Amino acid sequence: MKTCSICDQPYYGKGFCKKHYTRWRAHGDPNVHLTWTRQPAGQSCAICGDPVWGRGLCQKHWKRWRRHGDPAKTVMAPHGAPLAFLEQALAYEGNDCTLWPYGTDKAGYGSISGRTASNLMCEMAHGPAPAGKPDSMHKCHVKLCITKRHLKWASHAENMASGNKHSISTI
Repeated sequence: MKTCSICDQPYYGKGFCKKHYTRWRAHGDPNVHLTWTRQPAGQSCAICGDPVWGRGLCQKHWKRWRRHGDPAKTVMAPHGAPLAFLEQALAYEGNDCTLWPYGTDKAGYGSISGRTASNLMCEMAHGPAPAGKPDSMHKCHVKLCITKRHLKWASHAENMASGNKHSISTI
């Protein structure tokens, strides 16, 4: 049975046991010894004042820093901001694409409260969907576009046919 080239544990890969292989993959050195040092008691987060978790930040802000690179970044949009953006876009009279800056659904379309932003904008600009035409179709073929001049009501078949003729862009 093969064993680790550093210790006598069973072989896992590249001549190392699982522990040394993981250290080698993560840090480039199978012998690196990482120690977790506890933050001194009494320190508070530089942003919110909660007790420190690591790097001078509380647990919430440390996780945001680790995930997004910015401890102040919020994942959720401020309350009412997406709807306010739709109202601003509704007033826009230009012909350039207005891209949805908030959340998206699995297909890549703008999403607000479980509905696509383009459907909501089409409803605000052109009224409720007529019978047999429940989809908002992008004339510009840009999934995140919510410009009212680029949207119209269409049947699902019309929408799919238009999308097959032109490649749909996610930008």
